[in-house]
Amino acid sequence: MDIRNVIGSPLIEEDSIWYGPEGGYWSNLEKSKSRVYLSDLKTLGAEATMKKYFPQHEDVLSLKRAGGIATLDFSENETILDAGCMWGALSVPLARTGATVVALDQTKESLVFLAQRKEEEKAENLYLVCADLKKIDFQDRAFNKVIVNGVLEWVPETGDVEVNSFIKKENRVLDNVKLLFKKRPKEGSPKVKQLEFLKKINKALKDDGTLYLAIENRYDLLYFFGVPEPHCGIKFISLLPRWMQDLLSLLLRGRRFRSWTYSRSELEELLRSAGFSKVTFYYGFPDYKEPEQVLTDGGMKFLRRYKSLGNKPIHRKLVLWFIEEVIYKRFKWTFLAPSFIVHADK
Repeated sequence: MDIRNVIGSPLIEEDSIWYGPEGGYWSNLEKSKSRVYLSDLKTLGAEATMKKYFPQHEDVLSLKRAGGIATLDFSENETILDAGCMWGALSVPLARTGATVVALDQTKESLVFLAQRKEEEKAENLYLVCADLKKIDFQDRAFNKVIVNGVLEWVPETGDVEVNSFIKKENRVLDNVKLLFKKRPKEGSPKVKQLEFLKKINKALKDDGTLYLAIENRYDLLYFFGVPEPHCGIKFISLLPRWMQDLLSLLLRGRRFRSWTYSRSELEELLRSAGFSKVTFYYGFPDYKEPEQVLTDGGMKFLRRYKSLGNKPIHRKLVLWFIEEVIYKRFKWTFLAPSFIVHADK
C-alpha cells in the first residue's frame, strides 16, 4: 500500500516510520526515561527491552489487551487506522488478521519501539506514522475501521503528557488559588475539541466503515466508592458538574480538567452529533484495557466470582461481590459499568 493513499498530509519516511505534522509527547513513561531504552532496543529486542526498562507495562505485549477488538469482524482486504497506537498493544494483533494497519502516534519513542515489534513480527502490512492526531489530515473514505482506544478523552489536552506526573497532585493549593483569578488563553471546550476530532474520523471512514471507541464511563460505580479518576488522580471529580471539575482540578493540580469522559447517553449524543448513524454499546469488565468479559445489553453475565479476588480484605471482597452479583448481574445497570466499548457506524 502507498501510505499517501490514506494520509492527506505531507509525509517523510525515515527508518520505517513516516513523519507528518509534528506532535508532542504522550506516554506512561517520563520523556527522559523513555529515551534510555532506545540504545538497547535493537540488541535486546522488544520483549526483553520492556522487561528490563519498564516491566510494569509488559501487559502491552499480551493478547489480553486485544480482548475488546474481538467484538469486530476483520478481513484481509480492510484498511484499519489505530489512532493513538502507542507501543502497538492493538496494532500488532490487528496486523495479524492480515488487514492493512496504519498505526499512528505523536510520540516518536513509542513508534521506534513499535518499529522493532514490526520487524520481529515481519508485519509488512503494518505502517507507522508519527504525527499529531489533531493536525494530520486523512484522505476521505480511506479506512474501513478506525480504532480509538483510550484516546478520545486525551484529545482536548495541550502540550506534553507524562501520565504519572500529569496526574500527580501538588501540595500548593494556596498558590493554585491565584490561578482562579488569572486570565488564561482560551483553549476551547473539551467537548468541542472531541467533536471536531470525531467528525474528522467520520470523514475518513468508508461509507460502510466503523469506529471502534473504548473509553472509561464517567459514572463508573467504583468512582462513588472513592476510586480516583484515572486521568487526574482525584477522587469523585468525575461525578461533579464540569465547572466544579475545573475548579477542583485547578486547586489540586494547577491545571484545568480537560480529559472529559461521558455517561452512555452523553457519549451516544456526541457520536451522533459527529455524524455516526448507528451506535452500539458493549461493556468492558473490569475495564476496556484488559477485559475479562465484554458484555452487551442483552447479555449481562456474571463477571467473576469474589473467590477469585485472592488475598484482598474481606470487606473489599464483599463490596465487589455485591457490585458484580447484584448491580451488574441482577439489575443490569449498564450505566454504572466501568467502561464502554462502542461500535459507531458511519
